[in-house]
Formats: sequence, structure tokens, C-alpha cells
Amino acid sequence: MSTSYTTLWTNDLCRELERSGYAGRRLTMLFGGPHQSLPSFQRARVQPGDHIYPVRAHRARLHVLGVLEVARIVPYENVGSALRDDDYVKLLDWRPLKTSALWIEHAAVADRPTHADP
Repeated sequence: MSTSYTTLWTNDLCRELERSGYAGRRLTMLFGGPHQSLPSFQRARVQPGDHIYPVRAHRARLHVLGVLEVARIVPYENVGSALRDDDYVKLLDWRPLKTSALWIEHAAVADRPTHADP
């Protein structure tokens, strides 16, 4: 049985994603770390098959921005060797998501792209 999680995206991150043309793009990668701004997937015990919903609090409303069904969790230091070439391209494509933390612990990878709409 899968579990669902939320992760709060800041308004600054959402505005940056909008400016950079990410609105409406399929979500293929999320990043987790040791800080509150980018919560740890490991600490939350996220597993393959679980769903992660990025949310945004904006103008007194909570917006669900998308969903990612986790295919696997990859330690960030092993990303180069653990990801297939097409997944590594996805990692580079979603690079703006990792700007909100000092360092990254894990990357969650989706086999099927899902929707993101900041």
C-alpha cells in the first residue's frame, strides 16, 4: 500500500519556476535534504510507490502543484552512477528545484511523468 506525502514549495521557488517556463511541465524528479526547506525523504521513510505532492500556500489558499509517484530514492552522491542516462537528463532539467537547500541528500525519481503547475 502506498503512502502520500506533501512538500511545501516556497512562493519564491514557485515564482522562479514560473519565470523559467516550468508551469504545466511534467514533474519527473524531486529533491530531499536535511533542512526544513527541503525535507528528507529518508527521514519521512518515503518508499517506491509512494506519492509526493508539492504544495504552495499563496494568497490564503493551499495549492496542490502536482504529484510524483516515486519509482526509487537515490542518494544524491550516487546519482551519477545510479541513474540511467534519460533519468540524469531529468535531474539536470529540474535543477531549479534543488536551489532551495544547501545540499541534497536524495533524489526521488518517477518512471511515469506527472503534472506540476506552480
